[in-house]
Amino acid sequence: MRTLSEALAEQGRIEGIAEGKIAGISEGKADTLLRLARLRFGEVALAREEEIRSATTEQLDVWSEALIFAPNLDAVFEGTARH
Repeated sequence: MRTLSEALAEQGRIEGIAEGKIAGISEGKADTLLRLARLRFGEVALAREEEIRSATTEQLDVWSEALIFAPNLDAVFEGTARH
């Protein structure tokens, strides 16, 4: 039988692992978006890179899709990329 302290420690460990996985997924999506943006449009400004790296996974997905259709990099972030 586990103590309350042990149960809370286990719960914290599980939550930490989950948070780490989410952070890893976001980092991977940001890296991919930046790599593709550089291939398509050239250098990405540092401020834009910071914006990408601090975005949610949902926002990164939206921008990644917009990148396919955007005429330029600014259109990806302004929501003016058209399908």
